[in-house]
Amino acid sequence: MALDELEVAGTPVRTYLADAAGDEAPGVVVFHAWWGLNEDVTAFADRLADAGFFVLAPDLYSGAVTAEIDEAKRLTGTVDEDDANAIALAAIDRLAALEINPLIVHASGQGAVGVDALLEQALVGAAKNNAS
Repeated sequence: MALDELEVAGTPVRTYLADAAGDEAPGVVVFHAWWGLNEDVTAFADRLADAGFFVLAPDLYSGAVTAEIDEAKRLTGTVDEDDANAIALAAIDRLAALEINPLIVHASGQGAVGVDALLEQALVGAAKNNAS
């Protein structure tokens, strides 16, 4: 359980990797709420790993974390939707490349940053890939 990196379009993106269950475990991608990739998110990822999941949580804020509502609103407004989508898909692809099955995607809390529609598309795509 540690900070890790994921390369997205040539740019390193900070992630939290909780793999206590090992590479054979079902995979979960956890997207943080508007507070950022904070201790609550990493603790949740650790609990999932302890329960038998391989967990990857990408940081959509490049390290910024807050507990203040006004700052959370500001941070949410700084996220480029295309960048967030690319990060989300790269995280899903990273677990898919490990041939983890099933792959579960979780958006943490209300205000999970810009990934709701993307998650739906990714899950539909994964279902189509698994059917073929």
